[in-house]
Amino acid sequence: NNKNRIVSIFLKKILPIFIFIGVLCNFIFLQRGMKKIENQITVINKAFDSLAINKNIQNRILCFIGLPTYYFWNSVAQAVWLKGVNLSLPIYYDDSTWVIDDVWGEFLRIEPIKNGYRFVSLNNAKMWFQIFPHPHRMTLIMGKKKFNEYDENLGRLYNFELIFDQKYLDQNPVFISWNYKNQKFLILDPPLK
Repeated sequence: NNKNRIVSIFLKKILPIFIFIGVLCNFIFLQRGMKKIENQITVINKAFDSLAINKNIQNRILCFIGLPTYYFWNSVAQAVWLKGVNLSLPIYYDDSTWVIDDVWGEFLRIEPIKNGYRFVSLNNAKMWFQIFPHPHRMTLIMGKKKFNEYDENLGRLYNFELIFDQKYLDQNPVFISWNYKNQKFLILDPPLK
């Protein structure tokens, strides 16, 4: 009967405390997570609003490269079209160039090269690139990729070149990336020839 008394005390006093702590922790972590998502959506929406009014992209084919996967899993074209921009024009994105992780700061340099760009991580501990297409997404790789710096042990790509297929260059797209410091779109200039 001492055993029954211990079980009774546990059920009446200790278990409710554990349940209360569990619910409280769940609520706190849920709130933090929801606030982070709300902030991300706000950043993304402001970035698309600003891009939509930029005269340099009006009536031009767009190509998004070097975006953060944390913000943009897909649907970049749909987001531009929802803003009423370039509704009848193709919008491309090459997510094989996208940055892995949630990075803020100046960790990426994109350099124009002949018919493409070189993508360079400025801090390998904080930023790297997607190596292979994501297994659950359709990936459009828009050219040939040359790895310049790759850590095989970690499976991380830090420096590579992308030479675009001529069929994309012939369309004279505006190449757009992401300004990681200011959290907004960055139109790459000069245009590729």
